[in-house]
Amino acid sequence: RKSRQLANSIFAVAGTTTGALAMVLGGQLIAGADAVRAGLPADLQTLEAWRLSFLLAAAPAPLMVLLVLTVPLGRRPSRPRLNAAPAPPPGPTFLDFFRQRAAPLVKLYTSFGIANFGFQALLAWIVVICMRSFGQTPAQVGAAIGAANLVAVPLAFVASLLLSRWLLPRIGPVFPLRAIWVGYAFSAVVLGSLAFADTIVTVYL
Repeated sequence: RKSRQLANSIFAVAGTTTGALAMVLGGQLIAGADAVRAGLPADLQTLEAWRLSFLLAAAPAPLMVLLVLTVPLGRRPSRPRLNAAPAPPPGPTFLDFFRQRAAPLVKLYTSFGIANFGFQALLAWIVVICMRSFGQTPAQVGAAIGAANLVAVPLAFVASLLLSRWLLPRIGPVFPLRAIWVGYAFSAVVLGSLAFADTIVTVYL
């Protein structure tokens, strides 16, 4: 139970960090697509750089499939013995759990959905905004946003662990919800200020 916060944080950091690396590598792929164009089949040489970068990004996919096949699945469960102790009664189903806590769960995940809508909309358009409004290239945007994430995510990871260890005993079990509320409120202020950014450095910061 005490390691739950650490496990959740590692899961979040892994996803965000690999996303940041994808931004960096994706920008470099678009920038380097023209360098490999001459060595490709004739049908691929005429593709735009962004289409060609999609194909280059997908090239390692067969290797990924082979790596997945190497994941150990564990041993099969042994057959129960005749004199084995009876299995414990099954716990409540998900529907039972949901019925007992429907109101708070609906409020919680509705707020998650609204916040995620905003984050995903920003993520989908920030690259286009940087290129159209500030004259950035895909490689520049990918490198800058990726670097910003690679710096910010470890800092947030450490901060979340330190704050949880300090505040959880003082605030109690409601601390995670309070932390989410404060984090979303702070994010709304920071992300809302992007509307007034007049330089690309301000956007990246």
